[in-house]
Amino acid sequence: MLSIREQINYVNSLIAQAEKNLRSRIEGTLIVSKRIKSVQYYHQYYENGLRKRIYLKKTQDKTIRKLAQTEYDNAFLKDAKDLLGTLEILKPLNADRDEALLYDELSSSYDKLSPERKSLVIPYVLPRVEYTERWLSKEYANKGVSRDITSFMTENGENVRSKSEKIIADKLHSMGIPYRYEEELCLQGMYVHPDFTLLDPHKRKVYYYEHFGMMQDPEYCRNALIRIAKYERAGYRLGREFFCTFESEENPLDIKMLETKFYFLKS
Repeated sequence: MLSIREQINYVNSLIAQAEKNLRSRIEGTLIVSKRIKSVQYYHQYYENGLRKRIYLKKTQDKTIRKLAQTEYDNAFLKDAKDLLGTLEILKPLNADRDEALLYDELSSSYDKLSPERKSLVIPYVLPRVEYTERWLSKEYANKGVSRDITSFMTENGENVRSKSEKIIADKLHSMGIPYRYEEELCLQGMYVHPDFTLLDPHKRKVYYYEHFGMMQDPEYCRNALIRIAKYERAGYRLGREFFCTFESEENPLDIKMLETKFYFLKS
């Protein structure tokens, strides 16, 4: 969890970015006019006390985007400075404040924009849904499951290596928990592929999850303990940033326990 001081530092860094962008702003406002089959843009400004409105051609895309960004930057700055004032009040009280609120408040100025305006600006903080969609759509390096071996198809359309991994993937999917399968992760110079990388869309954090499904095998069990220790040494604490489930022939996967374990990530 981000401390109040860390949240203040984060907000200050975003304020600095927005203020830097506004140094090269274009005076005036962007008027967006929706037509049946198109969208038209106008630059509205005042000159000698008179309001002027100029039609912007598609070839003036740079000006259109700059005007839209300027208006967004101004709205974002107001929200960010209001939030900063709240955080400064809380700092001497040593109070906790969930960072999910931080991201929700900082993304509100972008979330209020129309789809036409959203397409023109670069947001400092994305709303939760859009952040999740981008995370899920981004390509990532993974091990991949060969078609030559036995695999199981998940509800998300991935091939996974075991029936238990399919059950886990389908449970995560039904709970609305965003995940990636076998995404590459560097642990102190060594690359591994955790079974699942999970996203907490509220706090913009990722967690790593390994399922050890053959614990009746002594050699497999020994390797599982070595792997867990590698996560710990790399700073991924068991039960905090890193999670495990275990299974053997006598003790199958407890799907109810799985749901309880990851309830905090549920959308």
